[in-house]
Amino acid sequence: MNWDAIGAISEAVGVLGVIITLAYLAVQIRQNSRTMDQHTAAVVSAAEIAAADQNGRQYTILAQDSELADIVYRGNLGRELNPLEHIRYSSYWFTCFVYCQNAFFHNKRGYTGKASWRIFDIGFSNI
Repeated sequence: MNWDAIGAISEAVGVLGVIITLAYLAVQIRQNSRTMDQHTAAVVSAAEIAAADQNGRQYTILAQDSELADIVYRGNLGRELNPLEHIRYSSYWFTCFVYCQNAFFHNKRGYTGKASWRIFDIGFSNI
């Protein structure tokens, strides 16, 4: 066997190695993509559950505290509040604002679905 034949066999083995490596990488990339899609779906689902939970808590606060509900109602109508009521009113709306801000940034990063963000559109259009 001469050196040309050995060189040709070596090149063929090298090409085969490259093809096998590329096939292996393609399979790995496909598996990684599936895993990332599953992870993204889990993150979106968890964010939507957390948002729904927080939204429910905001309503529960008012439902369980009739005095706070009255303060929020009067404050929203622009009626006068005493200093303590003003603090409670401001604290309630600050909590709501932080929740909405968090939801906004989650939406911008794609962590929530369009349906979840639509709830904010509907909710704020009624304020």
